[in-house]
Amino acid sequence: MGLISFLKKKALVDKNESIVEGDLLNEGDSVDNVIIPIHVREKQVKVSKKAVRNIFVVKSVYDISKEVMLFGFVDEGVLKKRMKTKINGVEFSISDLKKFNSSVKELISGFEGSIFLKGKKQCLVRVGDVLVFK
Repeated sequence: MGLISFLKKKALVDKNESIVEGDLLNEGDSVDNVIIPIHVREKQVKVSKKAVRNIFVVKSVYDISKEVMLFGFVDEGVLKKRMKTKINGVEFSISDLKKFNSSVKELISGFEGSIFLKGKKQCLVRVGDVLVFK
């Protein structure tokens, strides 16, 4: 069957005629050609966004009256003010973020900085602890 006869047959197909399911299945020759419906794609994006955790690794700890200053780096995610974590069953929230002695709105993954935690009880954090924020 030549190319011209193939194209002519496609052009002669009636618009009202439905496409056979077998023709649709043969369109994707490999796994790369799989068509994902929009509603499934949106669910996959939501799941991948939820999988990102906000992790801070502590390098040093300084106790400043009612707050605790932790110096370290963000291993994964983004830290922002008012994010919360639980340490030994006590909830603490970020009151301030600093990077090179200046306050910032957020600390991004891979950057070093200081976070100030405020809570109802004393914060018992040691060097090397990993804190997960929500």
